[in-house]
Amino acid sequence: MTKSGLAIRTLIKIPSVKRAGNSRPEALKKLQEKRFRRIFKHVLVHSPFYKKLYGQNGINLANADKIRLENLPVTDKKMMMENFDAFVCDKNLKLKEIERFLSDKSNLGKKFKNKHTVFYTSGTTGLKGVFACGPNDWATVMAMNMTRVIKARLNPFRKTKMVFIGATDGLYAAVTIAEDAPRILFDVKTIYINDPTEKLRKEMENFKPELLTGYSSSIYLLALEQLAGRLNIGPKKIVCSGDTLTEQMRETIRKAFSIYPVNFYAASESMCMAVREEESQTFDLFTDWHCFELLDRNLRPVASGQPGNLILTNLYNYAQPLIRYRMNDQLAPDYQVRANPFPKIKTIAGRQENFLWFQKGETAEFIHPMAIDFSAPGLLKYQAIQEAKNSLLIKIVLKDEDPESIKSVSGRMKEILAEKGLDNIVNFRIQPVPDIPVDPKTGKFRHIIPL
Repeated sequence: MTKSGLAIRTLIKIPSVKRAGNSRPEALKKLQEKRFRRIFKHVLVHSPFYKKLYGQNGINLANADKIRLENLPVTDKKMMMENFDAFVCDKNLKLKEIERFLSDKSNLGKKFKNKHTVFYTSGTTGLKGVFACGPNDWATVMAMNMTRVIKARLNPFRKTKMVFIGATDGLYAAVTIAEDAPRILFDVKTIYINDPTEKLRKEMENFKPELLTGYSSSIYLLALEQLAGRLNIGPKKIVCSGDTLTEQMRETIRKAFSIYPVNFYAASESMCMAVREEESQTFDLFTDWHCFELLDRNLRPVASGQPGNLILTNLYNYAQPLIRYRMNDQLAPDYQVRANPFPKIKTIAGRQENFLWFQKGETAEFIHPMAIDFSAPGLLKYQAIQEAKNSLLIKIVLKDEDPESIKSVSGRMKEILAEKGLDNIVNFRIQPVPDIPVDPKTGKFRHIIPL
């Protein structure tokens, strides 16, 4: 799939995405149900994993129309990764082949087998996940982003200067969206978050972005630089995603750039789930292409304002369907505000990460948590622990203790430190371990543990 081919698919999908956004809530509910039935029957035919899972629960094509979503068993990332080749609905998607593709940096900007958009994530569980979208699936993602998040002007005679700041050194979902933005509409520049701060400032000022997108914490750091007088840019629109945007961060960004940021809720499982507009107090949930269940520990719906664990059903990804898939985010619904047409949520929690700060001469330098990511065959989990001011311990869990995988992680960590000029300052060691437990206090996996 070429970039021009993707752009054409995306532009074709935009009108229908816009129409759904202007529908009545009742019509949107019918559309959601129709799309759920379609993808539910699709997995019963094309996914050996789902066919077996549902068959064990007495569910098949013959009774598919009578089955309610909430009666289906819950899935999760562990189940998906352990059964990947049977989980997906396209026989051309093989986990080992995709992992090799993802680990090769020469594939940045390319499609797997010239067709599928693939990317990986570690997420808050620490368990690595691999995700794939077919051409039509990914075009739907791009159309939603353009119409509901960026709200781009469709003017080929006046391109929007767009910057994405984040992890750009691997095949991650967020940078892939930026790279795939139609070049007929956007002049795109991606900036690596782990570049030295001075280089970040110079690139920003030289490019002068109108649309600034990236991780919430990255844009917050730019706001601090702007307020300190070390940065001078004037974006017309700001879109934050990837990690938590607190109210304090949101206000700081407004003070620095005179506009509130759009808060965009996305994950590798679905790159366009909800958005909080600049002046809004709530998020709109995009229920035309998703089913969102916000449940307590007993899998019962939570009350308005109460946080619930998100069980996600993705209705557009036919290559790798996620049905009743357990996320690790906590969302608090707001049933007091009428849907227009999308239902509302008040808050999103569970995505906060910590920076690693190191002493570099008389100044301090940081490494963004999302810059610490490794791709090696057989790597299941990893965790970075700051043992001293300039010392790191990298714990890794391997499927098989392959020396080449350890060498790959070590080499990547050296690159990360060198990018910040910390390679002769910060020491690190790699420790293979049988498992890395969650934090006993929070029950969540900590990807980064600073001092």
